[in-house]
Amino acid sequence: MRASWNFLTITRKLTTLLRCTRVQAREGRRKLTVHRNTQNLRYGGNQKAGYQYAIERGLDIVVMLHADGQYAPECLQQMLEPLEKGEADMVFGSCMAAGGDPLAGGMPLYKFLGNKVLTWLENQIVGLNLSEFHSGYRIYSCHALKKIPFMLNSNEWHFDTEVLIQFQEARWKQIFASKTLAKWEAGADVWITKRVLSLRPQSHWNWVEGDDPNISWTYIFNFFSHLEMSRPIGGDDGFVLISQEVPGRCLRLDKQPFAKMI
Repeated sequence: MRASWNFLTITRKLTTLLRCTRVQAREGRRKLTVHRNTQNLRYGGNQKAGYQYAIERGLDIVVMLHADGQYAPECLQQMLEPLEKGEADMVFGSCMAAGGDPLAGGMPLYKFLGNKVLTWLENQIVGLNLSEFHSGYRIYSCHALKKIPFMLNSNEWHFDTEVLIQFQEARWKQIFASKTLAKWEAGADVWITKRVLSLRPQSHWNWVEGDDPNISWTYIFNFFSHLEMSRPIGGDDGFVLISQEVPGRCLRLDKQPFAKMI
């Protein structure tokens, strides 16, 4: 079935508004929606407005593409395929991936070096293995976006990284839920170590951050600290039971599908 496209331009500049109005007149208003902000929403704020627009109108997929000419719009159909097949909830285009040559494409050397260094650091911290953390070519499933609190993110450039972290945390929750939630809802006892309720791991626990790219201690603590616990046993280093009396809020949220591939 042929896809139906909606194009949204969010701008505060009158010159951009006039250009888009000319496109509307030439191509027809149904193909392009122009929204003029009364104030500057900043980089992240504009994305929030665009994603909320797509979600409220029941769209399936939303594409964010920087207009600096460093990303190829002709690759869009290839990038859409994993989302259309249900194999992914988020896909990136990367000019830093193997085979790419961003310097030849016009990227300044200082941006190239900065991108490399920052991406390496962020991969170590977040536990991912991305070729580029700062891609200007991103495609999201609207269904997946609805499951993360992106409206709480920064209105500045940090927005992109914060969305990545939210998808990664949601992915870890899905892995845990698939193995545990069914047993818990069936009435089985689910015991967890008290260690996961600690803000930071102790050195003698032999925890090495980054060993498993799907899990960060921050995700573990944020997840389990919101659950209702009962019947502690074994002292400070013992176990607690996930309560059957008052359902944990995060477990309920985990019934929903999250990011399948990053």
